[in-house]
Amino acid sequence: MLAALFPLHRDLDAWLLHPLWGRALFAVLLYGLFFLAYTLTEWPMELIDGALASLAQWLNSQLPTSEWTRLLVEGIVPGVAAVLVFLPTVASVFVGLAVLEHSGYLQRAAQLFAPLMARFGLPGQALLSLALGFGCNVPSVLSAQSLPRGAQRTALLLSAPLMSCSARLPVYVLLAAACFKDNAVLVILAVHAWGVALALGLSWFISRKQAPTLIAVQPSLSPMQVPSVGQVFGDAYRHSSDFLRKIGQVILLGAMLIWFLQSYPANEQGELQGPSYLEQAGQVLSPVTAPLNFTWQDNVALLSGLVAKEVIVSTMVMTRNLPSVDGDDDAQTLGWAGALSQQMSPSQALAFMLFTLLYFPCLATLGTLRRLGGWRLPLMSMGFGLTTAWLSAYAVTLIGAWL
Repeated sequence: MLAALFPLHRDLDAWLLHPLWGRALFAVLLYGLFFLAYTLTEWPMELIDGALASLAQWLNSQLPTSEWTRLLVEGIVPGVAAVLVFLPTVASVFVGLAVLEHSGYLQRAAQLFAPLMARFGLPGQALLSLALGFGCNVPSVLSAQSLPRGAQRTALLLSAPLMSCSARLPVYVLLAAACFKDNAVLVILAVHAWGVALALGLSWFISRKQAPTLIAVQPSLSPMQVPSVGQVFGDAYRHSSDFLRKIGQVILLGAMLIWFLQSYPANEQGELQGPSYLEQAGQVLSPVTAPLNFTWQDNVALLSGLVAKEVIVSTMVMTRNLPSVDGDDDAQTLGWAGALSQQMSPSQALAFMLFTLLYFPCLATLGTLRRLGGWRLPLMSMGFGLTTAWLSAYAVTLIGAWL
């Protein structure tokens, strides 16, 4: 089948593995992946968003006035909707990664970038491991088990969590749409690229005292092929199902907890008596995040992300009281981005995106690191991540103030 599509398929590797054109194609493919994920999924996102907004209005009109109704309408539905609406975008990224993997392209990309990876103390196959991190950091970390114990393995284990997983993508899409509009895809790519740059820099630092890695002769590559629909959508379905399971577990509980902490302490009429418990928690971190221009809502969102990064968006939507859809009945579009653009500057948004990228891996990733290397690895990962997150966000804040 591939021969019919590419009569000169034997010469295809000459282009894919070319030092210049091959790397240019790799950059174009990554840009195309995020561009399509960002643009083609707009209408299903709006469809899901509008349906859940209508559900909340219907429940509010049908159910009796009570704390349970408020919890459902103001907490559970908006909290779950804030994450579920990004399912089409996340699923499209999984489809794209599956196409690149099952076509044999990622195997060629690993060989193409092997000399570059060697400069940073990593073998060529580490590119595949890091690429897995765009989907989820856990399998990226687990893939390091194929390396023998030593500096290379430690470097890959600590670098993998710096790759921007799909759970962080909803945060980027929301903030980029709100504050960068036409340049949203480039900003999202830049955030991913910063994570890659820090991962390679950390790998070099860990492996710098080791003798330079020799690039072994690569085995013959399997032929390029058109991946089957079953392979591509099977992978995307499995990863998307994991995303949905988090909505049914962690995010549902998180939305309920956030609503409670945001609604109390209250009097008998349900009116807040002073700052909410949630605001008080966010204010505790203000001395640390004040130089970054983060608000207490931002602090709380980052705290919620310690459990799962998907919770960050739902926390932001609930604490900032962002509307689900705009008020135009003729064109119901996502209202979160429009409302958020009035509350955050571009520099604040980019600083928050970088902090979300770096500060802490999720609990599942930390648990995997502990299982593979004891407590030393997760503590090192958290220390490096939090330090680089604060410094990166502070640099953006300073540049934003200067501009």
